[in-house]
Amino acid sequence: MEFIDPEIEKYASENSTVEDPFLKDVAKITREKLDAPSMMVGHLEGMFLEMLVFALSPNRVLEIGTFSGYSSISMAKALKPGAVIDTLDFDEKHIHYAKKHIKEAGLEHVIFIHEGDARTTIQNLTGPYDFIFIDADKSSYEHYLNHSLKLLSQNGIIAVDNTLWSKRVLDPNDNTEDTVALRKFNQKVAENPNLRAVITTVRDGVTLIRKVN
Repeated sequence: MEFIDPEIEKYASENSTVEDPFLKDVAKITREKLDAPSMMVGHLEGMFLEMLVFALSPNRVLEIGTFSGYSSISMAKALKPGAVIDTLDFDEKHIHYAKKHIKEAGLEHVIFIHEGDARTTIQNLTGPYDFIFIDADKSSYEHYLNHSLKLLSQNGIIAVDNTLWSKRVLDPNDNTEDTVALRKFNQKVAENPNLRAVITTVRDGVTLIRKVN
């Protein structure tokens, strides 16, 4: 995935707080053992999520899309005592490695994996959540957002990953399911009078959303 100039990405990474050695190992294992390792948030976005969690000081965090556990472990580093993360995934291999990494990080009492199709699992959750991170199948983003808004606390924030989709949202010839879904999602979020949203150019595009009504 090359959306941001690789030299700028490298410079930003080298001039941010050094990547946690444990997370660096998680990233290495993810690249070696799992398909599509670019789905992992990585160092810069992991730090971005950690900063958001620190600033919000949430009691409860919801993550939709666990993958190998890098993002949830990153967020857990900034949680206050007693706060927890619920994370959703259906892929057995992803869950296996996420559980392994979460256990090795000593975070089994903080990060709880809910196994199954997130489109269904999210409907069984009870809020409020103070921070929600959506990073799963793009065609279901609207579904996830609708349910996330019901679960979000009054002053909570939702972060949605991959909303610039490696610039494919700008390609008029790209009419693949995920690209079309992201274009529609971005437009609907921007036009919703009950939301305030900004697309940041962090990595592959991270949209921050809050409710105003």
